[in-house]
Amino acid sequence: MQPTEPPPTPPITDPANAIENAFAMFIVAMRFYEACLNRRLDSAWFGNHQIRMFTGDKYDPNERSGITIQPELYTYDKLSTQAYNLLFASMGSMAAVVYEAAANDARLRDLNKPPANYNDTEQIIEIMFQIRNGFAHRPYAPDWRVNQARQNRYVVTVEGIKIDIDFGALNGLNISPAHFSGYEGFIAMCRHLHGAVKAAVP
Repeated sequence: MQPTEPPPTPPITDPANAIENAFAMFIVAMRFYEACLNRRLDSAWFGNHQIRMFTGDKYDPNERSGITIQPELYTYDKLSTQAYNLLFASMGSMAAVVYEAAANDARLRDLNKPPANYNDTEQIIEIMFQIRNGFAHRPYAPDWRVNQARQNRYVVTVEGIKIDIDFGALNGLNISPAHFSGYEGFIAMCRHLHGAVKAAVP
């Protein structure tokens, strides 16, 4: 049996495209969680299949799978919890991509400007930076690790959603979407930076 080739991944050619790719993965994780939570994906079916992935020469009929995952029984609660953990982790990955595209590729933040004078875009870049940092240090239990000089408060409204985040008060606490107005606030900030990046790097 010939292994099936995965679908081709479009090349990441520019910063805006990088954000679009990260957004696509984030939405897949969100839809997966929603399907598990609302029992659209049967937990018994999910766990009762062996996964075999082929990683070598697709033309070799004798190839053995390089990765094999044995069946594992899942309860509804276990599958829903792990699906949410996947969504949460994908948020950290997306924050890293959005930050790099906006701050380093598009250079949308003036490093010589005091934080008190940041515009909305620069405030959002700083929020993304701190989310990225938390996941970089502790991917499965991220916390706010904000040095003293950056423990500022930022208040910004994006797509009608008010985000009021005080890094001085949050420093050392576990990261929660509630700190930046939930996933709605997170998505709104990502969309804002995506638009800014597209405008800056056509």
